[in-house]
Amino acid sequence: MPQVTIQTSGNLRRLDPDWLMLQVNRTLLNSGLFVEADLKIRVLRCDEFRIGADQFDPAFHGFVAVTVAVLSGRDFTVRERLGQMVQRTVERCVQECAQSMQVQVTTEVVEIQPEMYFKTVLGGSSPA
Repeated sequence: MPQVTIQTSGNLRRLDPDWLMLQVNRTLLNSGLFVEADLKIRVLRCDEFRIGADQFDPAFHGFVAVTVAVLSGRDFTVRERLGQMVQRTVERCVQECAQSMQVQVTTEVVEIQPEMYFKTVLGGSSPA
């Protein structure tokens, strides 16, 4: 744990998803709350999206929406601090894209009930 999902608008072409994932992973490790083997992160690019209604211009509007799912049990201030740390990291990563367009960046920390989380690791061996 945690499970991190980052959705990005497809028009953020200069945003490198591998670099973004690495920066978020480093932030999570630096929080002291997780070990590296437990970090799971993915970036989903959304080519079909809309922000607002009539004034939407895909050349000028973009987004990055981060969801950090953690097992329940951590108190509010820990989750809040984690969300703020991830938000600042993503803001720094997106800064270059925001020079040519308006980019909305959001981070949501959600809790997973341990009783409703199921995990199996299949095959292979751990690297030495």
